[in-house]
Amino acid sequence: MSTTLTNSTSTIRYNTIKIDNQDIFYRESGDKKNPTLILLHGFPSSSHQYRHLLADTHLTSKYHLIAPDYIGYGQSSMPSTKDFEYTFDNLSVVTEKFIKALSIEKYSLYVFDYGAPIGYRLALRNPERIQSFIVQNGNAYDEGIDNAFWSNVKKYWAEPTKQENIDFVLGLITPQTTQWQYLNGVQEKDKSLVAPDGYVSDQYYLDRPGNGEIQAQLLFDYGTNPAKYPAFQQYFRQYQPPMLIVWGKNDEIFPAEGAYPYKRDLKNLEFHLFETGHFTLETHHQQISTLINQFLTKNLNNLNINNNNPNIEMSKNPIVFITGNAKKLEEVIQILGSSLTLESRKLDLPELQGEPEDISKEKCRLAAKHVGGPVLIEDTCLCFNALQGLPGPYVKWFLDKLKPEGLYDLLAAHQDKTGYALCNFAFSRGPDDEPIVFVGRTNGTIVPPRGPRNFGWDPVFQPEGYTETYAEMDKSIKNTISHRTKSLELVKNYLFEHGYGN
Repeated sequence: MSTTLTNSTSTIRYNTIKIDNQDIFYRESGDKKNPTLILLHGFPSSSHQYRHLLADTHLTSKYHLIAPDYIGYGQSSMPSTKDFEYTFDNLSVVTEKFIKALSIEKYSLYVFDYGAPIGYRLALRNPERIQSFIVQNGNAYDEGIDNAFWSNVKKYWAEPTKQENIDFVLGLITPQTTQWQYLNGVQEKDKSLVAPDGYVSDQYYLDRPGNGEIQAQLLFDYGTNPAKYPAFQQYFRQYQPPMLIVWGKNDEIFPAEGAYPYKRDLKNLEFHLFETGHFTLETHHQQISTLINQFLTKNLNNLNINNNNPNIEMSKNPIVFITGNAKKLEEVIQILGSSLTLESRKLDLPELQGEPEDISKEKCRLAAKHVGGPVLIEDTCLCFNALQGLPGPYVKWFLDKLKPEGLYDLLAAHQDKTGYALCNFAFSRGPDDEPIVFVGRTNGTIVPPRGPRNFGWDPVFQPEGYTETYAEMDKSIKNTISHRTKSLELVKNYLFEHGYGN
């Protein structure tokens, strides 16, 4: 069975496949020819928790995403505990058969909560198939289960028939606790970002007759996982899979104490803690999507995914980034990381008029003639919807004359205060090469100036879904959502594909 939902940003396919006479439901997006990322959900959720990533065209344009529901969860079959033994060993075996049935040879794993012990079991049995890991609040160390929550769970492991312990387990599947898992640890200003759909749909599945017994059996079997932690850790040390940590640090179930020990065992580790709770994607899916994109691009290229691609053209010439702005250079380098090396040079290029993309191309042509080799130039615009895109590429002159307050005042007579930040990076391999333009866009609202004034019009632009202006944001957060980041992601991907990456 297959159903497809199409919208303006993505295509998500909804499928069901038979594994051992059980229906396994899964969501899928992206081209099957691209590298695969398998998304393993946690408790009490389902593949629904990955809806944002599955709809993100920055990911689906380059990767093949698959998110299954485990047996007993979501839209997959829910046999009784008499007909199926709900253990992490069994769920990992079914997941392995599911992956093989889809003819997926190599893949990256996104593991969260219960998905971690399932995914790590897969890795122990199939280390040659694993390309990388993305870990969101998924534990593999004793430090991660040394808190009040797990103290109660351990009592249940020791005495599963004791009424006090049974009551604790039953309390984990109530509507109040399910909602608590989604909202606890989330900053007050971000709670409006948490859609009720998640905890309402999770509770619907939990409330099915017989599902309580399933959850009790599986939570009891979680007690088998700590004994496997040494094996998981040995796998990390021996095989050194690239890993990206994206962890909600206010999670009271899997706290940040469980994230830090990964640093002991993994050399190629990117580590990010977010000011939120258990379901980090609910509030930070945009930032995490960008990090995933950067991480997979870098590491899958390092694994020589494209080694046999005859279209790759290698180049050893350094790329010259045309800028005299030290802060801009710093931000670009921070976004690109160490994977690409830039030289900077200041050139007095003429100020041009026209459409943003045309301006960027012409400036890039001129820069390539000056440099005589590969060049990268940037133009940014701030566009007001009420003014049909103005000030656009002319925002620099508007800002010089009007200051941030004056920019905001341009919309005084308009109810519509929405706008967007636009970044065009243009790249040319040399004087005889037609420039390519990479466009990044972030929607937002034009607000009275707030925050430091050392970076252009940042004080008046508040990105959509956030309560801070660009100027107020922590640089690490801004660099995951900004128009510049989105454009640079495209640049980075192109340069890697054409041999410029280290």
